[in-house]
Amino acid sequence: MGSTTSRYPFLDVLPLLERAEANSYMSCPAFLLQIMLSASHLSNLDMITGFEEEQARYLMERARTFNIDAWAASVQGISSHNDFESRVHVASAHKSAVCLYIHQAVPSANLMDDGSRKRIVEDIIGHLSFILPGNLLLKGTSWPTFIAGAESRDPAQRAWIVARLNDLWEMLPWGYVHTAIEMLKAVWAMEDTAVETASGWLKKLKGLGNDWIVV
Repeated sequence: MGSTTSRYPFLDVLPLLERAEANSYMSCPAFLLQIMLSASHLSNLDMITGFEEEQARYLMERARTFNIDAWAASVQGISSHNDFESRVHVASAHKSAVCLYIHQAVPSANLMDDGSRKRIVEDIIGHLSFILPGNLLLKGTSWPTFIAGAESRDPAQRAWIVARLNDLWEMLPWGYVHTAIEMLKAVWAMEDTAVETASGWLKKLKGLGNDWIVV
């Protein structure tokens, strides 16, 4: 018997995520996590129809219009010091990464052109650049860092991404950080040598069976 969430991927799990949000160092708003989960479901479907493409457009609009400043103000007081600006930067990086992820989940919806994707990668890196080593919120930046790296075609950006993940490893020596670097190298090898296709790096990564870190 399938679970309720697998049958109804857009079930509102926001209350559950918001309860966990108060004790999380991730600084990824629960609202964006819910969107990410819905996009993940779409990326796992074998067949994409106009309905799924419309769902992707709906998710993109929800992500783009989410108010980061209002969210950061609402979670003030979770930590013992004023980390408003850092939370804004980390959450903003997640917001942009979620938009890239939705595009990759349903590439046939044509939600972004190449120029838009490049600007969003720059936006993610720009926000993450404010989270310096030693900042506790650095621990919550692995996912947007990975997404920006997977999208980037720029050698300097890629080097920055690897250096940032190594900084994260120094703070949080978990095996998934090194796995993320290896997965990025695999993505870059595929993207740099492949003929342009409509599938995108997410579908290719899922084809390798090593996509567990993406969501």
